[in-house]
Amino acid sequence: MNYFILYVLVPACAGLSVVLIYHFLFRRSQSKEQTPKCETADLEEKLSLALRAGDFSVWSYLPDKDGFDLADENTVPQPGMKLIDVINLLVAEDKERLYKMINDLALGIHKKDVQSFRLVRPDGSIHWYEIYTLGVQDNSGKIVRLIGTQKDITERKQQEERIQRYIRRTELAIRSANIIQWDYSVRTKEYTRLFSDPDSPGNFIREPLRFTVHPEDRITYIKGQEERMLGKKETTNIHIRIMMEGEKEYRWVNIFAVPLRYDEQGKISVITGLLLDITHIEKAEESNRMKTTFLANMSHEIRTPLNAIVGFSQLLAQTDDKDEAAEYVRIIENNNNLLLQIINDILDLSRIEADKMQFVYSSFDVVEMMEDLLHVYSPQLREGVTLICNSPYKHCTIYSEKNRLTQVISNLLSNAGKFTPEGSITMGYKVCSNEISFYVSDTGTGIGEENLEKIFERFTKIDSFVPGTGLGLSICQMIVHKLGGEMCVESELGKGSTFHFTIPCDPAPVTS
Repeated sequence: MNYFILYVLVPACAGLSVVLIYHFLFRRSQSKEQTPKCETADLEEKLSLALRAGDFSVWSYLPDKDGFDLADENTVPQPGMKLIDVINLLVAEDKERLYKMINDLALGIHKKDVQSFRLVRPDGSIHWYEIYTLGVQDNSGKIVRLIGTQKDITERKQQEERIQRYIRRTELAIRSANIIQWDYSVRTKEYTRLFSDPDSPGNFIREPLRFTVHPEDRITYIKGQEERMLGKKETTNIHIRIMMEGEKEYRWVNIFAVPLRYDEQGKISVITGLLLDITHIEKAEESNRMKTTFLANMSHEIRTPLNAIVGFSQLLAQTDDKDEAAEYVRIIENNNNLLLQIINDILDLSRIEADKMQFVYSSFDVVEMMEDLLHVYSPQLREGVTLICNSPYKHCTIYSEKNRLTQVISNLLSNAGKFTPEGSITMGYKVCSNEISFYVSDTGTGIGEENLEKIFERFTKIDSFVPGTGLGLSICQMIVHKLGGEMCVESELGKGSTFHFTIPCDPAPVTS
């Protein structure tokens, strides 16, 4: 009695590294009960049809003989080819991988394996093949045969590549538009976002998405959440300010949301959506609104000193009283200075925006500059206000832009004078290793905490009754930035303010 085993290797499930072995046992004896040959042939025909239906090719490789005893032209294009000949048909990047897979199976390191390889056809085209391989042992446990199937998966790979290209393009578009894709779990009440895995293209990494809603927008946010949960609308969109985890400033966003999954009771379990950062749009719109307001106010700001100049000039021509004439001249001069300041602020802003403001660097003595400012501004302050200059060194030479530094400190002194009815204004500097820090401090009215964030914004006026364009501090900050420095403010309402700015340089102080 003879036994024959037919090994056929096929994938158990498309895309999974699982293989099945079909053992067909045929019993053939000398007796009258032997299996008819036609029955075997019928079984082989059915098996062949099944393999062809799945586009599978069957092959068998004998490691000891380095030859194939079963293969079709898709596996071994020419009769008598060795393993190395087949490996050489692959693209260069896949050769070593196929050799290693065969070698590991032949040595018994792995019992079975499934991998995909690219084969170069005679016409130069490249086809993908998915190969399932199994090592067959003899009675001693030695691998005597490798048997497997292969399937042309070129069309599937091309489809996957098209999908990957589409995903990459979509991801790039989303990223370039500053959009965040997010999911929200109703059960855990947590937001998460997806990232492409840089180490495994096509896969994604899920990370928490944490943010804080602006206090003024929390009611809008809660209302939007309720609408989502109740499913009142298929899609929702809320317009709020949020601060992302790790950031220090709020950003304006549009949050679009749509239900993604439902639980067994038909209630929403997962919501998905997009978070679109529109801070730049909001800032542009706010800038336009402020410019419109600024232009409306400019007519008033310019007309006020002009009316004073024209009116008091007429009165000056009509009076013979010397005291009255002197007072009229003083008023005219003050309004001349105010008008000149308004015009200079507008011109400076336009120069900075057009990048036309000139910066001429030179070496100069900071102490001398501060003393000049002390002599200029002391007479301009109100009665009862003292200007103090703190200079820790007799001389301090730096290489910077003297005119622009003078402009910044002058503007800070002018502002301090406007908002300090009594007390003192102190200006000074501190020297560090490779930078110098200036400050102007006053005991005036101070700035409310709600206004500190926008104090350096253009056209911002804390007190509309105080003359000015609202451009001075914005111009100061832009000049400091041009000099490579930073500017900040500390203030408490009713107790005064201190403005600091630091610029990089190599100060050379002299103590005596």
